Amino acid sequence: MNPIEERIVPASHRAETRGVLIASLVLFFAWGGLLFWLRVPPPASTLGAHQQSAFQTLTPLEQGFFNDLRTAALEIKASFDEDGKWPTVPALAALALPPFAQDPVWSKRGRHLWLHYTSERPGHALYRALPGNLNAGEWLLHWEGDKTRIWRRPFSAEGKVPRAEAESLPREGWTEIVAQEPATR
Repeated sequence: MNPIEERIVPASHRAETRGVLIASLVLFFAWGGLLFWLRVPPPASTLGAHQQSAFQTLTPLEQGFFNDLRTAALEIKASFDEDGKWPTVPALAALALPPFAQDPVWSKRGRHLWLHYTSERPGHALYRALPGNLNAGEWLLHWEGDKTRIWRRPFSAEGKVPRAEAESLPREGWTEIVAQEPATR
């Protein structure tokens, strides 16, 4: 009796590797096609004529000032909501709250002198920054009810108090600075 010989060929991974590679490519192109067709176009610029993007128009120092104002606005509003009155400029400086604190960054950004105005209408207030360095611009932190806005204009030697209504500020040379990327196409 002759034993039956059977030859066993070692397993090759070529067929399995080819199948995994083809499946990977199919998944890659399927997801790529899906993302291409479902992509969201960038939003069109919604900036008004009286608004400018902080990312496009401000220098790095001014962007730092703007960000400090945004952070300070939250603290100031929280203090107002808690006490029912707007904090004074000396109180904000005592808290070392930028940009009200007179620290080394304060002198680099223009040595601004802060003035505080309140309105007879509840919830309306202005904090105005007059630059000690004439190359720096004026800033305005403005509340109209629950709406907080940040405004800027080149330094003006006129001592006029800005109006509390946002509609009148552009006529006085103020530009609202917003944290919004401009739309690019």
